[in-house]
Amino acid sequence: MLASRMLGERKSERQVLGYVPSLRREGPLTMQDLRRFEQDRYILQVRQDIIDEQQQNAQGLPSDKWKSIEVEAFQVNRTKKAVQKDSELEKPLTETENALKFGLFCMTLMYFRGLFLLKKQKTVWSVSAAKRSAEPPKSAERLRMDKEKRNAELRTRKAAFYDEKARIGQARKQKFHEQKLAAYRKRLVDENRK
Repeated sequence: MLASRMLGERKSERQVLGYVPSLRREGPLTMQDLRRFEQDRYILQVRQDIIDEQQQNAQGLPSDKWKSIEVEAFQVNRTKKAVQKDSELEKPLTETENALKFGLFCMTLMYFRGLFLLKKQKTVWSVSAAKRSAEPPKSAERLRMDKEKRNAELRTRKAAFYDEKARIGQARKQKFHEQKLAAYRKRLVDENRK
């Protein structure tokens, strides 16, 4: 008996309200403590139920929800195929697959052929093509003369531009020279008056 008291164990004098050191060290448990523990247990259970429900209703990535389905499908895929070799489904499925491939090829071919024909008809029916065909093609001599004419006009415009710049620069230089001369005259007049 004495050895058990050394280890912290003790027989309870009360059957219902025993001394439980891990729950209440001050003394034996009362009915109020038991009710409080019961209520705490109930609150924890309700919280756990809410957490479980939130985890079930949680919106996550689709891959999280589909992972179990995908894993199961891969396991089935490893063990057996959807269509066994030499089964009655193999031939119709192969024919269907080949027909689909050929259909996709034909649709792609028609798409690009349609684009080509559309571009071709666009150039045929455009107004600019009609204007070009109405004018006779220019000879090499006429093209050279037109180029020389454009170059001459360009040179004339450039010459006028640079002449204008030179005129502005000359006017600025003349104005500066006149201001300098006026300042020099004023200084001479001021010196002579003294």
